[in-house]
Amino acid sequence: MKNLSDEILNKYIDNELSAEENEIIIKILKNSPVDKAKYTELKKIDEGLKKITPVKTSQNFTSGFMERLHLRTIRNKKQKRFIIFISSFLVTAILALSGTALYEVIRISFGNTTKIPALKNLFFNTSFITKGFENIFAPDKISLLGISLSFVLFISLFFLIDEIRKTKHRLNKIG
Repeated sequence: MKNLSDEILNKYIDNELSAEENEIIIKILKNSPVDKAKYTELKKIDEGLKKITPVKTSQNFTSGFMERLHLRTIRNKKQKRFIIFISSFLVTAILALSGTALYEVIRISFGNTTKIPALKNLFFNTSFITKGFENIFAPDKISLLGISLSFVLFISLFFLIDEIRKTKHRLNKIG
């Protein structure tokens, strides 16, 4: 003998079956303790669900919630752009400092002369660019350049940390 399915028992509880089907199910429930236990369990669940009162929300709850989700996605995009901008700036600064250090190491290894024939011809084709780099990366100006880049780096990190703090505060406020 097959056991009754939950679907049929739920239809029986909700009075969705015909009179003949109801009689058959009553006979099965009298003869089968397994089905009887399943029926009483489903009946208790049904009664419990009927006692639950729906939560009333304001009429603009859905639109407000969707608007907050939309604003969150916009903020996430802006934060990603900001982080990419800061990261690219930091990478550029690190590459510039590494290039400067490499240039100084090569310049010092060739002596204290200002001309490095092979390197200059390899990297710089015009004297305008060469003189510009020599002026920017001159020994008396290189520390000023490093200080300036470090200052910009600290300012950028301050804004990045502040933006992350504000975002966490907003997310805690929403959730």
